[in-house]
Amino acid sequence: MVAAWTLQVLQEEHDTILWCEKMPDFLRIDDRFGTKLSERPPKVSVPAMRWAWLRMIWPGKGLLLKQSLAVRDLRRIDRRWHPTIWVSTYNEMTMPRPGLQYIHWPDILRNNRLAATPVGWSWLRRTVWVILQKASLRLGMELGAPSTAHRSVSNSTWTVKTLSPTGGREVGLIYPPVPPFPPGLPWEQREERVVCLGRWNPTKRMEVVVDIVKRARLAGASNLRLAFAGFWDSTESEREAVMKHCAGLDWIEWHERLNREDLQNLVGSSRYGLHAMFDEHFGIAIAEMMTAGCVVFSHDSGGPPEIVVDRRQVYADEEEGGRILQEVCSSPALQSELYQAARPRGLRFSPELFCDAIRQEIKDCETSQG
Repeated sequence: MVAAWTLQVLQEEHDTILWCEKMPDFLRIDDRFGTKLSERPPKVSVPAMRWAWLRMIWPGKGLLLKQSLAVRDLRRIDRRWHPTIWVSTYNEMTMPRPGLQYIHWPDILRNNRLAATPVGWSWLRRTVWVILQKASLRLGMELGAPSTAHRSVSNSTWTVKTLSPTGGREVGLIYPPVPPFPPGLPWEQREERVVCLGRWNPTKRMEVVVDIVKRARLAGASNLRLAFAGFWDSTESEREAVMKHCAGLDWIEWHERLNREDLQNLVGSSRYGLHAMFDEHFGIAIAEMMTAGCVVFSHDSGGPPEIVVDRRQVYADEEEGGRILQEVCSSPALQSELYQAARPRGLRFSPELFCDAIRQEIKDCETSQG
C-alpha cells in the first residue's frame, strides 16, 4: 500500500523505474489500493535470480545475502539510467546514493544481529558463520550509501522512537495511506459481531482474539459473534493449532479471501473490530475497520494505540480485553460515543494526506542533493 501510493506520487513528475522481485499486476494493485498506476505504469526492473540457490545454505535464511545481492543490482540500474533520486519503501536499505527511505520496521538491525553467533556453537561453526556473513556484506552492502545516509520516515510514533536512536539520525513520521471503507450501516442496523481483519498468522495471535470474545460472552455479551476475515499465512501445524483452539465454538465465522466489496460489506455491518498483535508497528486493518464505523479494540503495544486513540479501547491482556469489550456491549451510551468517533479517527490516515507528506519529502530530498 505504501509502495503503491509512493509510486503514484513519483509518477506525477518523474519517469520512474520500479525495482522489485517479480513483475507486479498494476490492475490488481489499483483495485486493492485505489491508485491509478495502470494508466501510466512505471518501468519495471526485475533482478536476475541466478544467486537464489545460495540463500538456501546461507546463515540467517540468507536475509543479509539477499539485501547484498539487491544492492549490486541497484548499482547496475544506477550506472545504466543515472536516476536523479532514489526512493525505498523496503525498510532500511543500502542504495547507490543517498535518497529517501520509508521504514516500516528496522530490518537491517535484525539482519545485523544475525552476524552474532548463537550461544553454544563450536569454534568451527562460529568461524564459518562469521565468514559467510562478512562475505554477504562484501558482496554488496558496502558498495552503496548505508541506510543511515538516507532521509528516513516511518509509520508511527512508536516505530520512530524505536528507530531514532540508531545511527544517531532523525526519523520523520508519515502515517501509511489507508483508502477508507464505505461508512457502513447505522449502528442500530449492525450485527453484534467482532471482526478480526488481516493475515491468519501466528503473529496476529488469533487464539488471543478468540479468548477475548469468549470472556466477553461469558460475562454477559452472549449474542456476540466473531468473524475472521483474511487468508492463511502459516504452516499446516500452526493452522491446526488455531482450528483446535476454535473447535466446538459455533459463534466463530470464517471469511477467506473475500473480494473487496464483500469485505467492506462484512466490516460495515459489524459493530466491533479486534486486533491482538503484539508490537504491531502500525495496523492498517485497524484504520480500515474504523473508517467503516467499527469500534475497534487493540493491544496496548506498538502503533495501534495511536490509531484507536481512546484508552477505553486498549487492553493489556485477555482478561482486560474481555472486560472492556463486554462493558461496551452492555452500554448503549458508550457504544454511541465510540461509534461517532470511529470514522473521523480512521480518516486521519487518508491517501491524500500521505501523498502530500511524501511529495514534500521528495522535494526536500531533491533540494538537499542540489
